[in-house]
Amino acid sequence: MIYCEAYMKLETLEQLVAGVKAKQQADPKVKGISLTIQVKDELDPYGNNLSAWVKQTDEQKAAKKDRFWVANGKCYWKDGGVFTQKELQEESPVATSQREVMPTEAALF
Repeated sequence: MIYCEAYMKLETLEQLVAGVKAKQQADPKVKGISLTIQVKDELDPYGNNLSAWVKQTDEQKAAKKDRFWVANGKCYWKDGGVFTQKELQEESPVATSQREVMPTEAALF
């Protein structure tokens, strides 16, 4: 089992809801939106290892369209075992040193 937490700004959530409602007007079968979630082994400079964006179509990928990023966060697992975010930070000296000078949005959970 993997446990993750992610942070999404209210503004982003409102944009997602507006997008779904707009698509529903054209196609009443639309019930929601698909997200792509990426989990990395390393922390970013803000202490996150999870990113999420709106799923792209093959055409959007081929056209190299920018992703619509929706959330960042943390997952708490490693090699099949549960670990703390502190343990991951201790294994990632670059992320730990950069985190001290860079604020993290995910800390607002």
